[in-house]
Amino acid sequence: MNHLMKLTLLGGLALTACNNNEFAYVATYVANPESDGETPPSCTFDPGADATVTINLDVARSSSLDLVAGVRNNLKEVDIAVDQMSTNAADRIKIPRAITPLRFDFRWECESTGFTGGIGPIILPAFSGDLTQPFCLDNRDDVTGDFVGFDVVPASGPPVDPGGTGFVKFTPVPPQLGRAFREFFEVAIQSEACCDELKLANGDCDDLSGASEAPGTACGDLQGVFDTFAGPSQLSARQVNDVQRFRPFIAYTSRSPDGGGGAYPMRLSGFFEGVLPSGELITSTQFNQEVGICSGSCVVPSNIQDCLIR
Repeated sequence: MNHLMKLTLLGGLALTACNNNEFAYVATYVANPESDGETPPSCTFDPGADATVTINLDVARSSSLDLVAGVRNNLKEVDIAVDQMSTNAADRIKIPRAITPLRFDFRWECESTGFTGGIGPIILPAFSGDLTQPFCLDNRDDVTGDFVGFDVVPASGPPVDPGGTGFVKFTPVPPQLGRAFREFFEVAIQSEACCDELKLANGDCDDLSGASEAPGTACGDLQGVFDTFAGPSQLSARQVNDVQRFRPFIAYTSRSPDGGGGAYPMRLSGFFEGVLPSGELITSTQFNQEVGICSGSCVVPSNIQDCLIR
């Protein structure tokens, strides 16, 4: 058997044995950018640093969110003998095993705590085309529910060698999605304003028959916001169900009646896909990260604001 045939057979067997591992590419956590007081900040990431537990995106100030996740390559180095009878190091060859990130395939899950008090899931008609599909899925409530919040985005980063760790950068909230979130919260703010305009008459905003559609009034302006958000004649500022569907989200804006504000809890859940020098695709273990969404009401750490939010 010639050397080429030996190399082909041995290499194929070795690669098959080492690639058949569902834990070869491990996604660990969202890395917290270090802050050393520099202006602008260094935005460096330490593989040994603590994970960021919560990340908030304030869509009143920023429309995009970048994240940097830690990854680990658990593949083994492959060292193949071209000639099994030879003890010469020159007769051995190492097969490259570094993993280069390609993309991130993910979905948005609404945390169950976000549904407290019947608030419900976020609805973004710009992405669904209608008002019947929620943007995010409450995975603890209905894992088979119909939702539209899933995407595949590019992922970038240096190759990670076997046994090594590295980082993958990706953008789960591009500008189009950030603007859609902002428009959604604007509907909530204007819905609250419409109810405030009629509070002397009905207190609980359970009767909107007297709402004015005239421009310049709170309810008239709400109708304009409705038409921009969902399309003409899809929602009505005189329909209690339409207004009350969005009004509770005022709690996650700067106009929150209790002044507390906060962030609507969501979760990114997905998988990174990388490629070996051979061209073979490798899928990571599942990656999860909580992301809070708000409009002017949540605290965003300065190092995250400077390094990850645009």
